[in-house]
Amino acid sequence: MGEGWIYKRVMQHLKMTIDDYIADYKRQVLICAQVDYADMRSVKRNNTAVDKMYHIIETVNNTFGQGGIKKFEELLNDNSNKTDAWIAFQLLDRIKLDKEVEERALKIIESIAEGKGTDAIGAKYWLENWKLKK
Repeated sequence: MGEGWIYKRVMQHLKMTIDDYIADYKRQVLICAQVDYADMRSVKRNNTAVDKMYHIIETVNNTFGQGGIKKFEELLNDNSNKTDAWIAFQLLDRIKLDKEVEERALKIIESIAEGKGTDAIGAKYWLENWKLKK
């Protein structure tokens, strides 16, 4: 893979639309939904997917600004494969949101924290850290 490959990849990235980024984000969420914690390769794919989701959000914010983020906020209504949870955590972690959207995202996380299991434990810890930052 030479420089031509790199150029082609950069040019492909530059032509992506908001909808392309949303579709890519949902592909990464699906990878996470299929993680098998007994398989280290699956865990590695999961971790890579999470990193890509953060990268997508940051890229959309830097490239399209608030208009792009507004489009991503719609994913708070999509509970397939826990998309709403992923986007709630990641938007709150990386993006300055308006109060209404912040509250919607926090409600999703609070709902997870009220449950049982590892997701609930993780959400509780996340909320504690969030409150400390505020």
